[in-house]
Formats: sequence, C-alpha cells, structure tokens
Amino acid sequence: MINYDAMVSTSSGPFRFEVYRDEQIRVSSTRFCGGAWSWRLCTPTGEIVAQSRAYEREQDCRAALALVRRHAAGPVTPAAKEYSLP
Repeated sequence: MINYDAMVSTSSGPFRFEVYRDEQIRVSSTRFCGGAWSWRLCTPTGEIVAQSRAYEREQDCRAALALVRRHAAGPVTPAAKEYSLP
C-alpha cells in the first residue's frame, strides 16, 4: 500500500514523499514478519533518493516524515571537513 503523502516541486518536476507498508510474510503457522511502515522520497522518474527506517506504527512514521519536511527547508549546515592521512 503506497500513499503519495506530499509533493516537492523542482525545476525537473515534482519529487514525492511516499508512505508505505511492507507486506506481511508468514514465517510459521502462527508468526508473521514484516508489515512495518516507512517513507521514501522519489524523483519524478521514480528513483528513490531517501528512505526511512521501519516503524511499527503508521503514526510514528508520519511523525518522522513531518519532522523531515519541517526541517529539510532550513539552513544548510557546512559539510564536515575532509582530512587526508599523512
């Protein structure tokens, strides 16, 4: 199940955030694996450029995505300095 949660427009077209749930897989007669919630950011061509970890609850996944969306437009921090070994 994929929910196209938000669009982010760029000059090459809209990037999109997708919230989705992994399929559940039966690992024994009484146990299932999977079914976790995640989000990802996709380019207009469908390439995944960012992806979250797995969340047990959809609410937690959406809260994490909201944090990313809120803070992603903030100031860019300088990259770490590169050091070469002697």
